[in-house]
Amino acid sequence: MSAAIPEKEVNIAKQHSRVVKRQLSGVYICFLCLYFALNAHMLRNVSVVYLVALAGIETLSFIYILRDGIKYLRSWIARWYGIFLLVSFLGALQTIYSYGIGVGLYACVRFYMVAPLVPLAAIALDNTKKMAFVIKCFIGITCIGVFSIALQYVTGPVSWFAEPGERAGIMRFGSILGSLPTIGGVLPLAVFGALMIKMRWNIRSLVLLILFFGVLISLSKGSIAGTALALVLFLCIPTANKRQSIAILAIISLSVLAIVSLASSGTVLNAARTYISALFSAESAGRGGDVTMQESMIDRWTTLPAESLGSLGHARGDIGLISGGGFQMLGTSLMPDGASPYITSEDTYIDFVLIAGIPLLIAYVCLLGGTLRRLCSAAGRKYFRESPEVGSCAFGMMLILAITGLFSGGLTFQPIGASVWCILTGIGIRIESLGYKGLCLTRINAGCGAQG
Repeated sequence: MSAAIPEKEVNIAKQHSRVVKRQLSGVYICFLCLYFALNAHMLRNVSVVYLVALAGIETLSFIYILRDGIKYLRSWIARWYGIFLLVSFLGALQTIYSYGIGVGLYACVRFYMVAPLVPLAAIALDNTKKMAFVIKCFIGITCIGVFSIALQYVTGPVSWFAEPGERAGIMRFGSILGSLPTIGGVLPLAVFGALMIKMRWNIRSLVLLILFFGVLISLSKGSIAGTALALVLFLCIPTANKRQSIAILAIISLSVLAIVSLASSGTVLNAARTYISALFSAESAGRGGDVTMQESMIDRWTTLPAESLGSLGHARGDIGLISGGGFQMLGTSLMPDGASPYITSEDTYIDFVLIAGIPLLIAYVCLLGGTLRRLCSAAGRKYFRESPEVGSCAFGMMLILAITGLFSGGLTFQPIGASVWCILTGIGIRIESLGYKGLCLTRINAGCGAQG
């Protein structure tokens, strides 16, 4: 009789383990479906089928969150994320009041459609293998975005992509990932991920070559500044791949210099001179009134925020810094074309003040600080113990998001970059939950395996 009791307990434990694994498989598939659907958001311009499919995936995600995600509400980061969503909704109400339900819902969908990724990541990404796979998916999607830009230099603009622009007489095309600045904002994250994450040397070489080519053809000052930051962080953060990655970077740099210097035709040299002039030259002739990279960075820290906050004060008065002005303050970043007279400040932190005031900015800063702290905590090292380079990559990417937010906008709602922020925030929630007994599904699995 006494021997039958332990056997029964073992069978119950094994059955529970199988149920947990099935649940994790289901929510992981849902997470991946939502991730890829969000990054294919330009398909909304092709067919309404995309919108129907996205609505279905979002609904299924909400069901999984209600079923498996409530337990994570005890974490500090999750509570701040709830505050972030609640305060930002006050900005949404201002938009609905000022522009009507149709325009308001459009802006809400643009801002909130990435929100379920945070709890889904906390539930689904229960090990570092899944986390590494998601980072590689992000790098691959960014490479597809670069290819979609390069293709348009041959075929011309794609009608359902974002409108093309021009800088220094050179065409700037939108991509399958979104508007002109979007690809520039995420390239530094992809470059850092490609340098840090484990992959074969030949694949790493090809990926880095594509990404650096993307930095060049994007003609984005933010991408160049962000990529420089990514390279500095890569040199400062320990990783097992450092020597290989440095060798690949050196080979790519020497190859580019050799091609430019040995080119028999003046086309390559002229293109290089034009490009450098577009970014760094103080001469304004032939540059369409554009400013240099140095001036642009200063403008993004001074003039543009001042103008945006001035527009907020004009629209809302003295209370504007507390209440914000709604999603319309970011112009076409969240609103339909022509619906708003305002423009983005090119600063993520100022953007939050424009939407819902200083309270939303405080919530975002607390989320950033809390996630960075958890990623490098003892619990974080425990979560990433099987693949420490994934933990270093996650921490570095979050730090890049925090710093590039000073000169880039849309990092928390433009899907390709916002999905990275949401996933890292979700991982922070999961890591924090390791400190609460019974909340970590990985711990439950380990317990069941020990009984077996």
